[in-house]
Amino acid sequence: MSRIIAICCGILLLAGCAAPSVTVVSHKEPTRPYAKVLAIYLDESCDLTMFDSMTYNICIRSAFMNRGSLEVRTKVENLLAERLTSAGTSIIKAAALFKASAPGYDDFNTKVRELGVDAILLINFSKYMHDEYINAPNRASNGIQINSGIAPGYKGNGPERMKLNSGFECYLMLPKDMRSPVWVAQIGSKGNRYSGKKGLDEGLVRKLETTLKHAGYIAY
Repeated sequence: MSRIIAICCGILLLAGCAAPSVTVVSHKEPTRPYAKVLAIYLDESCDLTMFDSMTYNICIRSAFMNRGSLEVRTKVENLLAERLTSAGTSIIKAAALFKASAPGYDDFNTKVRELGVDAILLINFSKYMHDEYINAPNRASNGIQINSGIAPGYKGNGPERMKLNSGFECYLMLPKDMRSPVWVAQIGSKGNRYSGKKGLDEGLVRKLETTLKHAGYIAY
């Protein structure tokens, strides 16, 4: 019995370490779930605290113009659409909407109004770290630890492995007042970068889904 309990505790411990974390920086209570949300993912760090035409051109328009980031942006926004779309909320993917163009600030706002967008979900990749370890062998050794960052490492002379850590800044804002987001949060995710169910993007989207639906911003 004690062995079973130990195994269960170990599983729970591992699950807790791998689970994404969320820190809500600010929020305003929604009056109802948003019916139509434009999702924008930026695969780079950018200061979005004061959203204006300059911020749009430097951060968002430049991302639309960067064809090299289109594949990643499309993948993450597809996941957002799969997870957040419900009977009461539809998700518009910016990567698909602006695939062939990078509109200026005024044209962007005009398009948002024409589509009847209630809210804009803007996700900003803020930091990317990794911890490299040399795993412990089966017997004691005087091995070394490499580039240990957030997580404690293993010492030994076994094979190398890598553990990835990523941070995202998330903003939910209304088109009529993008300078004052209704919800701002920081999400941390661990796993393999863009790799199936263990990917950093999957952890990000799962945490966004549970947090936004529970708070009432997105319909169940």
